This record gives sequence, C-alpha cells and structure tokens, in this order.
Amino acid sequence: GHRLIEELFYEGAFDLEREAFAQRANDQLSELMKREALSLLRPGKAHERAQKHQQLVSAAQALHFTLRENDLRLVDVEQGFEVPWRDGLLVGRLDLLTQGADGRRVVIDVKYGRRRYAEGIRAGTSVQLATYVYALQRSEPAVSAVYFSLNGRRLVGLQSAGLLSLEKVPGPSLEQTWNRIERTVPRVQALVSEGHLAATGVQRALPVLDVLGVPAEEQHELFQVPSEKTCEFCPFDALCGRRWERPS
Repeated sequence: GHRLIEELFYEGAFDLEREAFAQRANDQLSELMKREALSLLRPGKAHERAQKHQQLVSAAQALHFTLRENDLRLVDVEQGFEVPWRDGLLVGRLDLLTQGADGRRVVIDVKYGRRRYAEGIRAGTSVQLATYVYALQRSEPAVSAVYFSLNGRRLVGLQSAGLLSLEKVPGPSLEQTWNRIERTVPRVQALVSEGHLAATGVQRALPVLDVLGVPAEEQHELFQVPSEKTCEFCPFDALCGRRWERPS
C-alpha cells in the first residue's frame, strides 16, 4: 500500500481528477503486484489477490479525496531528515509530507491498521508522530502529524490537527509526548552507562520508571509504555529470560 502511494506520487497521479486517479491506482497496483507480491500470483490466490487489490485501490482513492478535501498537496514521499539532538543526530524519514494552501505542513504516516495507533495517541506513546513534529518544527513552526489507515481508509490523529475526515482520538499533544521523552532519555542513558539494562518484560520485573527510582507522583511527567508493550518489538528475549519463562 505504501509503495502504491509512492509510485502514484512519482508519476504525478495525485494531481489527476478522481476517475483518472482511480484508473492509475488500479493499473499501478497491478504492475506492483507482478513485481513485489508474487506470493499473491500463485494458483489458489485469486480471491485473496482480488480482495487485496480492491482494498488498496480504495485506500489510495480515499487518501486522494482526503488530501483534496483538506486542500493539502503531497510534497514528498519518504523524505529524509537529520536534525541535531542531544549529543548526536536524530535521523529518519517522513512517510508523506503534505503542505496546505496556508503553508502549514502535515506529516502523514501510513499504516495498515488503526487500533494500535489510536491507542498510542490516546496513551501518549506515539513516538513516531512526536519525532516527526519535533524534527520539522526546527524549520517549520506550523506542523502536525497524523496516521492514515489503509484498512480504515481514513486519517487518525489528535483533534488539534484540524483536518476534515479525521478520526479524532483524545490524548496528550505530540509536543507533550516529546517533552516526556526528553525528560526520560537522560535517566535511561545514565542507567545504561552504569552497566545496567532494565529487563522489564520478565516475571516480577519492576516498570522501568520504578527501576529508575522515579517517585510515583512524578511518573506522569515521564515517558513509559504499558508493561505488556515493552517487549513487542524486541527479538532478544532469550537474553533476559523471558523466552524461558513463557513455556513454564
């Protein structure tokens, strides 16, 4: 889905009218599937292929409509950024960078689903969106960031983004999320520099803020994720022992 949007951007399809855009999305996805989704071309996959094709073309059309509805122009796809942060550099890429007629910039991060990302906004753990806003605000003061759900075919973000057709999720501002990260990182770095790694996903482990010795009344000012999410993307559970706890 992300590659479809990328290819449509490079060929200027987002400047087309609705019907012409739909045709280009349909044709482009057919070509992409031949090159990058060969597993869907196997015998017995016709129904799944048709379903996925329809879903992604509809998602691209929804994005095309949403951009026009909000008077946003797609400026770039996968634009890199590199800004000074602490003692080093903060490096990343923006999925979709858009700009309004008033000059305001909106970063759209493309995701397949929506529930996990809506929960992150609500809990104040949308690090990706907060990072985008921090990086761009150094040069562009009027910046917001939201998700676009391919499956849901709509934008998902805070009400402060001020966009039409937006699923509004209550939660702390992205600036608040970033400030919590800023206050937390030095404490974690200090712990690591002393040779201690907090394995918070094992049984009877304390939450990381407790390991850092942060009083309960101050923890709302710092960044943390729910305990069940701390190990979600870590493949080293054999080192901390979590892998061996689960079979028992």
